[in-house]
Amino acid sequence: MKPKYDRFQELQAAIQDSQAKLTIATDQLTSYQTTQATTQTTQQALQSKQADEAILKDRIPVLTKQRQSFQKAADLKQAVVTGEDHLAGIKQQLVITNKSVTDLQEQTNQIETDLTQRDQLKDQDYRLKQAKAQLVSYQQQLNHLYRQMTDNHTLESQIKAAESALATAKTQVKVTQANYDELRNNWLKSQIMNLVGQLKDGTPCPVCGSLEHPAPAHVEDIQTVSNVQLKTAQNHLQTVKDEATKQASLVTNLKNQLTKQTNQYQESFSELVATFVEKQVAQEPVSDLAAAIALIKQQSTKNDQETKTVADQLQILAEKAEKQGHIKEQLDQLTATAKTLTDQLQGAEKDLAKTKGTLETIQADLPTEFDDLASLDIYLKKITKSVQSYETAVEQNNHDLTKIGNAISEATATIKQISQYIDESKKRAVEIQGAITDAVRTNWALTSGQSTNLSCDI
Repeated sequence: MKPKYDRFQELQAAIQDSQAKLTIATDQLTSYQTTQATTQTTQQALQSKQADEAILKDRIPVLTKQRQSFQKAADLKQAVVTGEDHLAGIKQQLVITNKSVTDLQEQTNQIETDLTQRDQLKDQDYRLKQAKAQLVSYQQQLNHLYRQMTDNHTLESQIKAAESALATAKTQVKVTQANYDELRNNWLKSQIMNLVGQLKDGTPCPVCGSLEHPAPAHVEDIQTVSNVQLKTAQNHLQTVKDEATKQASLVTNLKNQLTKQTNQYQESFSELVATFVEKQVAQEPVSDLAAAIALIKQQSTKNDQETKTVADQLQILAEKAEKQGHIKEQLDQLTATAKTLTDQLQGAEKDLAKTKGTLETIQADLPTEFDDLASLDIYLKKITKSVQSYETAVEQNNHDLTKIGNAISEATATIKQISQYIDESKKRAVEIQGAITDAVRTNWALTSGQSTNLSCDI
């Protein structure tokens, strides 16, 4: 009997558990049914919008086609703006180019005016170079005169030296002559002594021929002078005299040469000074060579400065002439550019007029509902989003209805299954309870002879 009782207890626990599950399943079914009702309400709301959304959906391809016209109009508007900018750019370039042409033309005209001075400057440069050559010639002549003057000064110094040497030579002649005279007197006295020594009575005197010698000459003791010594002294005297004569001749020659050179110097200087006045190098004759040299140096410096000034001006004009060549090249290029820009301007004006005409034609056919492409795009985007949102909502609603229907079906099946299981379990429990009761009664009757009615709450 115990196994049946245990089985009875198991069935009782299973029934209680199934009843709890049944309660949960019933609550879920109620929730699913509530959700289904809400979803069906949403479905009804979506169905009420279906006609309006269909109209909007039908407008999308129409508006999309119209959008192409708006887009073309917008493109044409942009093309007009671009064309006007392009046209303005060409005009600006043309203005700048024409101004450059005008500026360059003014420059070349000014250069042409400046270049008219070039021949005059070349003549002036030629005259300055001629004057420079003449000044160089004058300088060379002055240098020659300076060398002559230096030579004359040298001659004067030489004359002074020669005169001094002549005075010395004359003094030497005087001294040598006195020495020679003294030596000759001594030599004569020596000769007399020799003759006196040779006198004898009755012998003719070698001097006077007298045979008598009453008073022979008496000479004091003197130094004996030989013929050789006298001859040597005589030769020395002659040499000194020759030297004095030579020195006197030198002085005379030098003075004659100085006179000649001085005359030549004065003549050359006078002629040169006269030339200065004649050639207007000097306003009046200069007084001396130093003044003439200073004058020519001053004139040379002035000539060099003027020559440099003229050379600088000629160089500037040469640079301007070269620049003028470049300017003419630029003018040719700019003139060609101006012509190209003029052609481009005419072409751009024609293209712009054509684009504006096309734009006016397209704008005349555009719907008046929208001001421009932007407003059309905003509206098209809005209705496209609305249609997409509606279709998504419908799809989601259908999905939700299907899902909740499936959930309700599953919940209903689960409730039915649980209820069936509970009913079957209760029926089985009743059967087991009856069997247990019968068994207890039988056992009790056997043991006590009494029949006892047992009850058990199920």
